[in-house]
Amino acid sequence: MRSEIHPEYRTVAFQDTSEGTTFLIPSTAETGETTIVDGVEYPLVKVEVSSASHPFFTGKMQIIDTAGRVERFERRYGKGRKKGSEQKLATDNTCRKLPFDEEQRLSLNRSKLRKILSEEYENLTESSGNGIRNNSTLWVIADEESPESLLGASLLELTTQDQLDLVIFFENLQDAQVTQRRSSILNPPPSIFFLSDGKPVPVEPAAIESRGNAQEAPSEFYELCSKFGLQSICECGTWKGEILGLEVIRVADGEIEVGVGKFDREANSLMSSGRPLYEVLASAVEIVTSSRKPGSALHPLSRLARERWLRADALANPEMFGFENLTCVDPPRERESLRETMPAAATGINTAGKKVLIVFSVGVDICLVSFIADLISVESPDRVEVVLPEKDILVPVEKSLSYLDIPLDIKGVVGGWEIPAI
Repeated sequence: MRSEIHPEYRTVAFQDTSEGTTFLIPSTAETGETTIVDGVEYPLVKVEVSSASHPFFTGKMQIIDTAGRVERFERRYGKGRKKGSEQKLATDNTCRKLPFDEEQRLSLNRSKLRKILSEEYENLTESSGNGIRNNSTLWVIADEESPESLLGASLLELTTQDQLDLVIFFENLQDAQVTQRRSSILNPPPSIFFLSDGKPVPVEPAAIESRGNAQEAPSEFYELCSKFGLQSICECGTWKGEILGLEVIRVADGEIEVGVGKFDREANSLMSSGRPLYEVLASAVEIVTSSRKPGSALHPLSRLARERWLRADALANPEMFGFENLTCVDPPRERESLRETMPAAATGINTAGKKVLIVFSVGVDICLVSFIADLISVESPDRVEVVLPEKDILVPVEKSLSYLDIPLDIKGVVGGWEIPAI
């Protein structure tokens, strides 16, 4: 055989450009790009679709169009136009909205702000983010793209500025009222206004939505959780059995369903028809257990719901956090999918007899402050403890959390996925 003809075989980082997940896989793929993963440099290959974004694995349909072909088509011909001559372009009081890129969106928002403020304020300059400022105040305006995350993003921006007052404008009344409720938990509280015909109007805080009482799960559910060592959790009225925070079984409409996520549950229902529930669950538990364990940081199943993994460890060992028992707390709203990042929470009574709200988060979550503010309104704790992986305790995160008007501690931990396997 001829020597030195085989391509180099080494570990390559494959990055899903539509979702951002990176996989480390042995490969001979040639590339001139590199990236850093956990402090190690690897050759980088970018792909448009992987298990992190494909509907077969995620259960969620999405358009992957990195070249912008879909957007250009929709700009020219319109989205969802009907066949036939009766279909008309925008007329009368209707208008077809065209997509904006990020820079266009920011420019439009700043133009709106200048129109609102120019008559009363001088020396206005662009901020580093989504607003404009002077020497004393930062003004931002919400848009359709990010009303939910605007408060957190604005607080993070404040951490890079001098001491500034924060004023937020909303064009949607409900978004303004919800943000006003969250802002009442902050010190100093931002000023929240609804734009009525372009004029700022103060708003009242929105009320907290009442939560219904959860129904008892079938006895078989508890038996299965006990048999397979699952944590049984009731969240937003739904009973779930989890392995290190990852759901493998739930009760829906009185029926027990097996699977990781909605798509997996539907697939199991179709493909496992006639099989005993015990066998179906045993297969799911085996797959998840073998992939979601200490030292499995790079496996796709270990990347999901890491906030809940932190909470699962705390629920199993509450004494590590100074509590005898911890109780799960419903989030302000239910997650839309497994891939949605959302903090997890629990409550406990400390040695001083005080109620503590414990919030588990991973990475830099711009909705973290809003999440905590909503739970403070519901749970009325005496203090808050935020649990983060040690590497995620960053100065901007600490500063944004300091706006919460309640005694608060930040605790750094090592995520279970980072612990070397025994």
